[in-house]
Amino acid sequence: MMTKYLLASVAALAAMPALAQNTAVTFGTNWVAQAKIEALPGNRMHAMRRIIVTHPGAAASFADLAKLDKLLISDQGVLTFWAWMIQAYGFKPEQREVYTFSAAPLIANVTWGMQGYLSSEPYFFEKETGIKPDVWLIADAGYTAYSTTVETLASNVTDRPEVVQCFVDGSAIGWTNYLYGDNSAANALIKKDNPEMTDEAIAYAIDTMKANGIVFSGEALTMGAGAMTDAKIEDFFQKMAAVGAVPADLDWKASYTLQFVNKGVGLDLKPAE
Repeated sequence: MMTKYLLASVAALAAMPALAQNTAVTFGTNWVAQAKIEALPGNRMHAMRRIIVTHPGAAASFADLAKLDKLLISDQGVLTFWAWMIQAYGFKPEQREVYTFSAAPLIANVTWGMQGYLSSEPYFFEKETGIKPDVWLIADAGYTAYSTTVETLASNVTDRPEVVQCFVDGSAIGWTNYLYGDNSAANALIKKDNPEMTDEAIAYAIDTMKANGIVFSGEALTMGAGAMTDAKIEDFFQKMAAVGAVPADLDWKASYTLQFVNKGVGLDLKPAE
């Protein structure tokens, strides 16, 4: 019955506009541009995509990355985490080179760094070069963004809360089961959609997510996958406002809701640590 209702809820929400998974400050910018859109859960406690990959020994600390000759950063990253890195750690705008989803420039230049995705770029870099890279997770340096937040129209929150709740609960249960239960069906779909994702690559990604607390760390350990807090959202908002990514007078509290999260859904599926 739960599965049938969940599928119906997913279909109902998917048919509506403004349902999306987003990262960083998109919930704030969507609120400015479109209004009446609210962020629901933050499915990842840290932004996996926000890492810096370097050759081993190229930097001794995250702050030391500011001494590298170049860093490959995406256009989206320039407006968010790169702007924060410049302000918080003294990186220089001229260090930035355009990230093109290729590791070739990094492989060829030992004094360069590259943004990447925690669960993939380090793995494929090592597979291609035989060199285990150093990895610097920006979240550990103070970039306090939730990742892959789910957004929907505020009208769904007020008019169809039971549908939204079912979708959020299903996401929490799904993440917990994928990491700690039988994920064979999900992995089969992943490999069908992306043949480059081998069993080895998927296993690496899962182990990496667990080791770095991507889904379960902080408040999510007791509140469940997708947990969010006002304090963390406010902290990140203040950082983004300070670098001009969002207006300082943005009504950020109106851009999300905690109504459907922090209920411990799915924790019974997670083995005791």
